[in-house]
Amino acid sequence: MRAVLSQLEIAKTVLLVDNGENKISLLGSRNLEGVTLVETKDVTVYNLLGHAQVVLSETAAKKLSEALAK
Repeated sequence: MRAVLSQLEIAKTVLLVDNGENKISLLGSRNLEGVTLVETKDVTVYNLLGHAQVVLSETAAKKLSEALAK
């Protein structure tokens, strides 16, 4: 996970948003400093403002888009 974040040039804090179906993301990110992983349904404004960058999975982006369209 650290290698992927390095390739994305993420240096500070990052919020990873996923649907919670990906156990590899959970296991790979849980001990990394500055990295927070949340499920799409649990994203809050506080989460978004508290991180320098946000990385969404494709499915998470679709679900957030659908929720915001309502």
